[in-house]
Amino acid sequence: MRAIRPAPRLSDPTTITGRGDHLPGFLTGRCLRQTPAMNGHLTSACRSATERKGLCRVLGLSILALALSACGSSPSSSTAGSENSGSPHPSAPTTGGRATEGAASWSSGDRIDPSGLLLTVSCPTSTACIAGGPNEYAYSNGSWSTQPALQQSHFVSISCPTTEFCAGVTSNGVSTSLLTYGGSTWSPVQPQPDTNTLSSVSCASVSFCMAIDAQDNTTYIYANGAWSYGSRTGASGSDFSSDQSLSCASSAFCVAVDQEFNDADVFDGSQWTTDQLPQTGDGQVTSVSCVGAGSCVAVTNGGYAFTLSNQTWSANKIARGALTAVSCSSPTSCAAVGGGNAYILSNGSWSTDSGIDSGDGEGDAPKLVSVSCAGPSFCAAVDAFGLAYVFS
Repeated sequence: MRAIRPAPRLSDPTTITGRGDHLPGFLTGRCLRQTPAMNGHLTSACRSATERKGLCRVLGLSILALALSACGSSPSSSTAGSENSGSPHPSAPTTGGRATEGAASWSSGDRIDPSGLLLTVSCPTSTACIAGGPNEYAYSNGSWSTQPALQQSHFVSISCPTTEFCAGVTSNGVSTSLLTYGGSTWSPVQPQPDTNTLSSVSCASVSFCMAIDAQDNTTYIYANGAWSYGSRTGASGSDFSSDQSLSCASSAFCVAVDQEFNDADVFDGSQWTTDQLPQTGDGQVTSVSCVGAGSCVAVTNGGYAFTLSNQTWSANKIARGALTAVSCSSPTSCAAVGGGNAYILSNGSWSTDSGIDSGDGEGDAPKLVSVSCAGPSFCAAVDAFGLAYVFS
């Protein structure tokens, strides 16, 4: 049984205090430290292989977030030591073909963030998405635009149930913040959670969102127009403090996946319980997406998709390399990404590799880090080099 950590209090809205030692700050140069608050994501390519190895030693990473890690190679690709400098402005769509799956296909990449720090994307409709990095990037009717900068912070998680409402988690490498979007601007939640390790946020609707802490048994719930906190202690006294990815289908059904213990923690509207995921002996769970009570898909960095149906999780090997993110718009329609590949679930079957991302063009291997689907024929994916891809 896992030890229980106490839930933190809510702090003064103008400050974030607490466990800063869990989140080391930025390294010098363009190589940013990987932190729990960044959900294991790669934040920037390091300057050299030596710097990559040093980064891993400093942080003592035990989780092989393979396609997202700055610590070497994934099972499907190797990493080099060059840095992507980007261009001063987002470019027009790059030339080249589209990776096709049925009637829909993946676009060539748009370099929407020249700094190469995209970590998250959320698409509430088939014509609108928001991607997050050091800025907010809005997709509308076929093109991307850049919104104001976040003043030294980066989005690590965004969830938008509609085009007029979103919740987001940002990190500056030392502390995290929880924000909401009302259709025109982002505003910090008041009071701010007293934690430096928020990892994921999920909104089932404009009236319900939940954020989780990667280091504590704490949830931050948005309901009835206000945020409050609660404990994730389950009926059995389990500890859910290493959950990294969260998905809420409703106010009465959320699932958070735990990279440390490789299980799924399920919220039924009042309490949390733990589901054991299939034991494949190959990789750790990295992401989850739920579309209804008892209907979810989780993916692993060993290339597996775990499907929850009829209260049972089943395993399906769908990729040769790591999978880092998944998004489902229905029980039979999902997209998963990892490395440079995308996989589409349609009518109960997963597609084979669709190589949509070729890396930064300077020797670094592709690293797709997030995907969001608004329907069976529309998804958006982003990579760690500032590129966005659209499936339509």
